[in-house]
Amino acid sequence: MQHSTLTRFIIIFFIILHIAQAYRLTVVLNFFSICRVYVTDCNGKTLRNAGWKDCNNNEWDWDEAPETYCLHIFPLSDGDDNRWHQGYKDDCIGVYGDLFKWNMVKC
Repeated sequence: MQHSTLTRFIIIFFIILHIAQAYRLTVVLNFFSICRVYVTDCNGKTLRNAGWKDCNNNEWDWDEAPETYCLHIFPLSDGDDNRWHQGYKDDCIGVYGDLFKWNMVKC
């Protein structure tokens, strides 16, 4: 199947545009636990599932974050304690505390 030169140009243009509009989310994990880290579109659709992470002095980066997103984290010890923090563009979100009292704040 052959595409015209214009069609190829348009496809390449939108690929470059998509890459140029991606943002970087940095998550600083600094509390003693194993936790699940995932990102949604703030309406329930999972965009990136980082899975279970060691949350003690660890960092997770996502180089393809959209403009607006919600970071969700819950510790392995308490699956009902699912917390989220809305992020925007190139945010850094830190997770601090211990199993009994922890929070998520911008770095």
